[in-house]
Amino acid sequence: MTDATAPAAARPAPLATSATLAEPAAPAESNTPDLGGHVTDRTANTMAEALVARGVWTAEQAAAALADPDADPDALPAPAAQSDLSAVTSMKASLEGQGFDTKAIDGAAHIINRGLASPPSEAAKQEAAAVCLESLRSQYGDKTDYILEAARRELTMLAQQQPGLRDLLERSGAGNNLWIIQGLAGRHLDRLKKAHLGG
Repeated sequence: MTDATAPAAARPAPLATSATLAEPAAPAESNTPDLGGHVTDRTANTMAEALVARGVWTAEQAAAALADPDADPDALPAPAAQSDLSAVTSMKASLEGQGFDTKAIDGAAHIINRGLASPPSEAAKQEAAAVCLESLRSQYGDKTDYILEAARRELTMLAQQQPGLRDLLERSGAGNNLWIIQGLAGRHLDRLKKAHLGG
C-alpha cells in the first residue's frame, strides 16, 4: 500500500503491489471412473472448480482429488492457509456490520478467495498492477489519482475495523482489482458527498 500521506508529486500506484487476479489454473484432466452416470469427468471437474473458486480447495488439492477420486480426503494436500477462510468470513461480517451491500461483500469475498486459492506471483502482480493503472487512467483520465486516493482512504478506514484486510488484498492480488478499487472509491466519495450535504 502506498501511504496516503505520500507527497502529491509521487505517481500513485494502484491500492497495493498486488495485481488483478489471474484466472485459477484449470484442474488436470480427470480419470474419474464411470459411476453409473452419477459422476462424470465433467461433473467432477465442475465440482472441483467450484471448490477452488470458493477458496475451499487450492488448485493442487483439486488436481490431487481428480487424479485419485478414491483417495482419503485427509490425504489431500493441506490447504495453504486454513486461517484464510476464517479471515474472509470475519471480513464479510465486519463489512456487513458497516453497512456494505451483501452483493458487494460476496463479490469481494469471491475475488479474494479465488486469489488466495491460486496466489499470483510477484511478476504477475506487477504486470497486472500496470494494466489496472492503465485501465483506471483510460476510464478516469486526470481524475485517476483522485479515485485512487479515495479508494486508499476508504481502505484505511476499513482496515481500522478489520486489520487483516490489507493482507488479504495483498496476498490474493485483489488489491488492484478494478471492481474493488472502484467500489472503495465510490463508497468514500459517497461518504464525502453526504457529509458535505449534511446527510
